[in-house]
Amino acid sequence: MTVTGAGERRQPSAPPGLRAHARGVWRRYWASPVSLAVDFDADYEALRHWILAVDEREKLSELTVAQPLIPGSRHTRETPHFMLNPLFRRISELTDDIRRGQEAFGMTPLSRWRLQLTYAEAGKSLADLRGRAASGRSDAGGGLNILDLDALE
Repeated sequence: MTVTGAGERRQPSAPPGLRAHARGVWRRYWASPVSLAVDFDADYEALRHWILAVDEREKLSELTVAQPLIPGSRHTRETPHFMLNPLFRRISELTDDIRRGQEAFGMTPLSRWRLQLTYAEAGKSLADLRGRAASGRSDAGGGLNILDLDALE
């Protein structure tokens, strides 16, 4: 999520060329509270890789559904020999890449727990957190302008 000067959240544009499924995945992620933990500028390359993997896997999955088996190298009319479509290997690699992205960006229950995020706290606006820090309100810090995020739970 991009936060404007007014404290409003703005959904980043998806990388160009994505098909409908991947665009929907992108929109749903950025609409979720956990996306607040992401620094879009710093994390852009990893986010781009993740969503392109989602897009490619969807496209290849359609192809493998249409042709799960292909003629093998020893295939003849007299002795048919079929093999599993090698695109399944690529789909598996993409699924691994997608899973790593999901774990890194809090898209699974366990990864959200590891990030120590709750939906309630992730939904707090940047403006609210800045206000707390500026007012000096904190539960720790001995009078310093420190915002103790653990104390916000």
